[in-house]
Amino acid sequence: MNIAIDIGGVAVERALAYESDSTSFDIEFKTNFIAVITMLCDLGHILFFNSYCGQKREEKTRNDFRLVNDLVSAIPESNWHFVRKRKRKADVCDTIQADIMIDDTLNICVMLKEYGVKHVFWFSNDESHSDLVESLQIIQVKSWDEIYQKICDLKS
Repeated sequence: MNIAIDIGGVAVERALAYESDSTSFDIEFKTNFIAVITMLCDLGHILFFNSYCGQKREEKTRNDFRLVNDLVSAIPESNWHFVRKRKRKADVCDTIQADIMIDDTLNICVMLKEYGVKHVFWFSNDESHSDLVESLQIIQVKSWDEIYQKICDLKS
């Protein structure tokens, strides 16, 4: 399956700071992110980044990510997509023929599900939107370990 992954709040911590061009911080990956993307690649999945941020943040992210060999092995730079408008994430999903999109912003998840992405994962601990999530068949996940299990369940 082709799996698209948001960066801020999904691959790395500090979602709001990530999206800002003016914020400076060291990238901290979510727990087990690198291990899980490596395992997903070993299973034959093709991974992509599909992320909203400014030009400066994109440049910093590219520079930082190039230094992480396991990340570049799992998601080669040719599969890194950055958009300046959130709604363009749907275009990227279409271009890469994403079977799965993982995002931490509920309105993006709703848009992508309505756009036709087959499996949309919402990376969040927020339980207050369970009716909407359930009605649209968005899969709520709280960790990369859970993402791995849910993707394995989809394949079986």
